[in-house]
Amino acid sequence: MPMSPAIGSQPPTCHLKSATHSQSTPKLYAPHFTKLLGIAEKPECLKLFWDKPKSFGLSRQEVENKSILLFQIELHSPEQPHVRVREKNVSAFHVLACNLVPGITYTARMRYRIVFGNGPWSDWSKSLTNTTTEAAPSAAPLIWRFIESEHVTLMWKPLLPGQANGKVLQYAVGCRGQEGVHGVCGLGRCGGALPAPRRSCQLPVPPHACSCSVWAANSAGTSPPAHITIPSATAVPGLPRPPLSSVWLTVLGDRQLLVRWVPGGGGGGVKGFVLQWSSVSPPTLEWLHWERVNASVREYIITEGVEPEMPCYVSVRALYGDNEPGPELFRKAFTRQGVPSAGPSVVLQELGEDSVTLRWGQPPLAQLRGFLLGYTIFYTNASGHSHRKALGNSTEVTLRGLKGKYNMCLEASTVGGSTVGPCITVLMAGGSVGVSTIFHWGSAFPIMVLFGLLVAFTLRARIQRSVCLSIPDASRSSVSSWPPPHLLQNGLILLQPEEHLNALYEPVCHNQSEADLSTVKPARLLALSTASRHLTDSQSSLSPDLRYHTTDQSPLSKDHSVDHLTPPLSPLAATIELDYHLVHSNISIHFDYSTTHKLEGGCHAVQPVPSDEKNNSVIVHSASCDEQRFPGH
Repeated sequence: MPMSPAIGSQPPTCHLKSATHSQSTPKLYAPHFTKLLGIAEKPECLKLFWDKPKSFGLSRQEVENKSILLFQIELHSPEQPHVRVREKNVSAFHVLACNLVPGITYTARMRYRIVFGNGPWSDWSKSLTNTTTEAAPSAAPLIWRFIESEHVTLMWKPLLPGQANGKVLQYAVGCRGQEGVHGVCGLGRCGGALPAPRRSCQLPVPPHACSCSVWAANSAGTSPPAHITIPSATAVPGLPRPPLSSVWLTVLGDRQLLVRWVPGGGGGGVKGFVLQWSSVSPPTLEWLHWERVNASVREYIITEGVEPEMPCYVSVRALYGDNEPGPELFRKAFTRQGVPSAGPSVVLQELGEDSVTLRWGQPPLAQLRGFLLGYTIFYTNASGHSHRKALGNSTEVTLRGLKGKYNMCLEASTVGGSTVGPCITVLMAGGSVGVSTIFHWGSAFPIMVLFGLLVAFTLRARIQRSVCLSIPDASRSSVSSWPPPHLLQNGLILLQPEEHLNALYEPVCHNQSEADLSTVKPARLLALSTASRHLTDSQSSLSPDLRYHTTDQSPLSKDHSVDHLTPPLSPLAATIELDYHLVHSNISIHFDYSTTHKLEGGCHAVQPVPSDEKNNSVIVHSASCDEQRFPGH
């Protein structure tokens, strides 16, 4: 009688000649996973290579000649995170895993057990990673268009991993006239190869209807084309398409919105549906989101472009024929409502002896941050008695039986709360009426500062004359180019001696403590007449009478007269020495030749005025000349 094995003894070794020779099936050591390769001829498959572990009870011949091993292969990828486990009988040291997605990176591992006896599974092998071979994209991209006044933006969605079959490298766009229409459809910025990060391109609105196609391409090939119709700028609507029967919006969370719809007209001929949503209305390309779904779909969950306390404008429309859209149906919603960011601004519409009519515009939804529940007007008189009146959604109110002074404020309310807008003060006393707006000092202060700066800028010249000494700059004088050439040709040397030129300087602002006029030496003016072009030869020997006076409106303004200057320089020139108290004044000088020819001059360069030949006058502002820059005489 055979003896039973002792308790705690080890199971028999794994080297079994036949299954019939064992009482139990042992657990095998984990397989040695050696390689994971893609197959060029089979983009949907991976090939796994394995070898015997160091301790293994089966020979290579037994493995290859008898299907006594059952393998489990576990596969997963970032694009398909769920784990796939497959079982296969193996009679070789490699195994194929198929029905995979081309161009996808997979991580794999394996284990096995002996088929008969329902033995235990071995431990898992180590993991290896590799990518299936790419294949041409199997589906056309989803496309849509956004039409503006002069441009059409073509938009497309990236292909899903199971459709792209690899990495999409570029897109291509082509447009042609529809059947029976002759002409070229301009591609604009849609021409040429468009790199894969691009999701849109822009083309001009065509003069006639065009059919545009979009392709996606990877290293293995090109996808089927996606088609869409672009209407012309002067398109005449065809047969009316039935609009959707209804659209509902259901809030699922702060950033999730469920959209459901029912097609109109029984849904015949519908090829799909397009949803558009945006936080602004009408939508702009910057804020536009969209999605296309199959004709059998009746709901969609929006998860992008939705924020709490921001409106979401949603439209749904059906697609017919060559992606031709039908009428769209609009809805709007908030995933969560908040307190209005600002209240309404009241405008005085009409004032009566004891009544006032106010009007206001409804704030936009983005400012309300929720759906408007209604307005409330608050008004308080000078005695402190307050009144309130609920107005619903009206945008105008007339208050009667008023007397005296009232402070009036308007409040807007949503589910999230209420906000009061700017208040106004209305005064009704003795039949006279008035209105004023209450400003916060925080907003009025910048306006006051700006007004002060404008006043200072306007009066800058007067301020400079009051606090600065005007010291001319000879380097910027034009007197050296003055007198007219014909005067020099007559032998008249008018700018002599040289000190006259040294007296012409740019005004400079000195320290005010040094601006004592009593210390300023007299200034000398060189006055030159432009009468030479009008005097005849017989008049050239005339000695003119000359009078000068200050033109400033100040207590110092007075006339000074000089007759027959001694020594006269010429009938056309004279020098005048100014008292110190006149050096900041505007000096007007008049030459009298029995006819009136006027010349006005000052300590700056004296030049004729070409545009005023008849008056023969010039105007120059006089300047103070200090001891260093204006030598005394």
